[in-house]
Amino acid sequence: MTESIPYASAPLNVCVLSLDATVGAGLMTGVCGNASGGVTELEGISVRLDLHTFDPAREQELGAVLSLADAAALVLQHMDAPALELLKAAYRILPSEHKLPVALLVVRDAGRLEFKMACPTCSQKLWVRDEDKGRVGRCPHCKKTFVLPAQSALLKQLLMLPESMPVVTVMVGHEASCRGPLANLAERARLRAQVLKSSTVPVQIAHDHKPPAE
Repeated sequence: MTESIPYASAPLNVCVLSLDATVGAGLMTGVCGNASGGVTELEGISVRLDLHTFDPAREQELGAVLSLADAAALVLQHMDAPALELLKAAYRILPSEHKLPVALLVVRDAGRLEFKMACPTCSQKLWVRDEDKGRVGRCPHCKKTFVLPAQSALLKQLLMLPESMPVVTVMVGHEASCRGPLANLAERARLRAQVLKSSTVPVQIAHDHKPPAE
């Protein structure tokens, strides 16, 4: 039987940027068994998960961390008004998809088929069921009606995300649900690294030319 060959000798560095420390720690525990992250194998790719909690006061520091990463995942749970403001600030410091593979991971408790969002008119916190997307809902607080969105579509609209940006729901306690999106992100990072490596060629030494005089 042929032995599998690892994709890279050194682990790919994936920066996991969570809006909430507890949520991020729960995701890391489900993926690699360590609340602070660490090295794990995802679909045959060795990955170092580097967990950070987003804090607007640390934007410069976190930007430096992201500049050294091979990929980045932004992790969130709720979408009420305060969380959305924090989310927008965190998204602003992420490199564009052209510079780095990026994914948004929306964490839910196992079995939960609804999500929290802010009323578009009064910002009242509301629970919206997945099955009700596309229907017209009414805010109990301000009585205004609006079309109920899918969570992924709402995130893309609020952040003006490109269609190619993955927005994936992960279920706490469901190992495949947690590991799968990060494995896909690692694969994108691996392919990007291959492209960058193949596009760089060694310089040729011209033995019949002398260097210019200083």
